[in-house]
Amino acid sequence: MERRRRWMYEITRHSEEFDNGLTEFMKVAEENRKKNCREKICCPCKSCQILNWFCDAIQERKNCYLLVPHVVTREVICAQGVLWTGSDMLHGSRMLDGYAKVQLDTVDKDYTSLDLPVPSDEHFKLADAIGSFIQWPKSRIKPCGQPSSTPDQRDVRSSSSKNSTSRIPATRTCGDASPSSAPSPTYDLENHDLELHSYSTRIMRRPEFIQAYYLSLMSRSNPGLTMSREIRVETFSSLSPVSIDVTPMEVMTLLTRQELEMTILALFVSALHNSIDTDLERNGCAFLNPFSVNGSMCQWQPMTNRLTLSYISRGHWSLFILRPNELTGYILDSIGKGKTEDHYRLPSFVKKLFKGFRWIFPKVQQQQSNWECGYYVMNWLYDFVKYQQYSFPAYIPWNDTRSYELSQLDDMVKFWTKAIPVPKD
Repeated sequence: MERRRRWMYEITRHSEEFDNGLTEFMKVAEENRKKNCREKICCPCKSCQILNWFCDAIQERKNCYLLVPHVVTREVICAQGVLWTGSDMLHGSRMLDGYAKVQLDTVDKDYTSLDLPVPSDEHFKLADAIGSFIQWPKSRIKPCGQPSSTPDQRDVRSSSSKNSTSRIPATRTCGDASPSSAPSPTYDLENHDLELHSYSTRIMRRPEFIQAYYLSLMSRSNPGLTMSREIRVETFSSLSPVSIDVTPMEVMTLLTRQELEMTILALFVSALHNSIDTDLERNGCAFLNPFSVNGSMCQWQPMTNRLTLSYISRGHWSLFILRPNELTGYILDSIGKGKTEDHYRLPSFVKKLFKGFRWIFPKVQQQQSNWECGYYVMNWLYDFVKYQQYSFPAYIPWNDTRSYELSQLDDMVKFWTKAIPVPKD
């Protein structure tokens, strides 16, 4: 008994002793299954309490790094664990397509409060799940031993200010440092040009408008050069115009159905805001700047008398619609089952400004894979700002959990590419 306790609880999961102990444990479990004429093995974890089953035998285990899910143009390590293969079940439920089962060992201190891509009944934050099994996107798992960005080399770039315009780096997450304090890694144009050329086969299978945008991008003298776009002060109610830098590699995530960066969504909101500019008297929506959603947001005055929209990600994009006058907010989440406001960052900030604020989770479209959340947010934003806000909240427009068709996701890509043309040399 003492030896069993040691390998289970007292040593690192990367040691040979742990591997030997686990192998022996699985051997005994398999013998017990045969002895009792059962087809499956009980799951012994704390959540399942030997009440649920592994549907398949574990075939192989690999130490791995977990990469921040929504930073897809570069690799940013947030945790380390053990990848388990051979089963698509976790805690008695079938895992999402495109996700793998990982036993979480360690979490980088900068990412302890990162939301789990697929929270469980017990665990919502990354640090809460240490020692437990979690679901993680397969595309954001890297075998140990391969070089990658360290947490201190986070995916944040900044540019010096130009005149009175604030410049937002090309890749930012909600928890990152301010632009003025962010490091400035070298941007390798030559390598990015090669990467962009590698997308050509995939792009040619996409709709014609996407092919045309890609060809326009590649026709520039430096295809990998960062694109900059100035955002008007009215969009985020800022004191001065804001300039957002977006790399062509980030644009590729939009064109090829990958997880989206914050810059892509920020530019979408800017284009959406510009499209209703001629009808500003009727427009009741205001947007929070997603690059500065923090405690200071609670001093933002327009929030007290207008519909306020914010889209935030700590690994997964969701849309927040707030009605401050009625102390009510709506959270639209495409993987929303079982979640409460405690899963998100924004409600804690709102609570500082509005006492008694309540949150509602309407029935909204649920995604089928692991990359669509940003596209769902764009669809919700488009429909709400263009049409639904005028009858809201007398009429609540959400009551359908059926997934969007891929063509509907492409409609938002088409809107983006029309509104954000490739700059000429």
